[in-house]
Amino acid sequence: MRIVIEALGMVAGETGGIETYVKNLLQALSQQINHNRYLVASSSLGKLSPPNDERFETFIVDNRVLRLFRKNPYIKFIVCSGALWRKIRCWQYDALHCTMPVLRPPWATKKVVLTLHDPNVLINPRLAGSALSSLSRFLLLYSVTKSSAIITVSQFARSHLLRVVRISPEKVYPIYNGVSITNTTRSGETQNAKSAILSPFLLYPACTHSHKNHCNLMLAYKMLRDKLKLPPKLILTGAPKASHSELVSLIHKLELCNFVEWRGWVSDEELDHLYRTALAVVFPSLYEGFGLPVIEAMARGCPVACSSTTALGEIAGNAALTFDPTNVEEMAAAIQRIIEDAPLRQELREKGFRRASCFTWQRTAEQTLEVYSQVARSQ
Repeated sequence: MRIVIEALGMVAGETGGIETYVKNLLQALSQQINHNRYLVASSSLGKLSPPNDERFETFIVDNRVLRLFRKNPYIKFIVCSGALWRKIRCWQYDALHCTMPVLRPPWATKKVVLTLHDPNVLINPRLAGSALSSLSRFLLLYSVTKSSAIITVSQFARSHLLRVVRISPEKVYPIYNGVSITNTTRSGETQNAKSAILSPFLLYPACTHSHKNHCNLMLAYKMLRDKLKLPPKLILTGAPKASHSELVSLIHKLELCNFVEWRGWVSDEELDHLYRTALAVVFPSLYEGFGLPVIEAMARGCPVACSSTTALGEIAGNAALTFDPTNVEEMAAAIQRIIEDAPLRQELREKGFRRASCFTWQRTAEQTLEVYSQVARSQ
């Protein structure tokens, strides 16, 4: 098969779990033994380096117009789509995999696989962190209805999608994400000085979209601050998004500046080290199609306290301490318990290792290849 893997909308360091998904899927596909050919398409804003494999070819849209209008998603969309279309018309693909929830190019409606990471953007785009217009929502719905096959990253995401959009259930495939572990040590010997944190700390790795629920976490952490006097420090990582200024204002208002550290985007190596040395990961998101950080933390022996709602309950299973993310008191109680109960943390570590072993990028690649094959055989 000849497969185009499109990631034109990806921006390095800003696309969160989607960037993790694309990079690890490419690596896992390269480890599959077959004669497939792959064309990996990205823009200069999110340049991908595919595996060192002769089966993989790179196509990068590097256009002055694209750089000038980086903040205008519509011009960027048109420029990238046109450039890719000119390339793939000659490449004669058997399957086009759009890894973000919009068809690029939108007029390529045959033999298209679309990965929909988060169905909630179809219902409430603002909850996903950007004030998308009705045109943007139309493009999302158009992409879902016109795609030959849709990959969702959980059973929850599949069922949610089928509830809100009239499409055939037969073309929607739930394929879990995987988890990867970099080769670093718990002592952090491979890390730079910035990563060194001597005191215990909690970690929340998430961009500051409104649905990531940072503000409720700050309220819960303030309750712990008042109750415990010296709770562990809270480290926040991720790219700043629409709700970032609201978060910063609340941190100042609650007088938490000396206890909450915002690190912004961090490298994979630094995030790996933070997972391995954190007392626990707290993940209070209101909506997740999967929730990669939960499994990433578990795979590194880090206890997890997370929301019980949406896909998080499905993905975490019984390996996390869960809470209602809309209930600040319940969240604070769960965090206090994971701080104070050392035997519980050890139990969660052991359960987490077992749970994380169920999610591999190799399995993701194998199941994705099956979808490619079905689409390639379709008319």
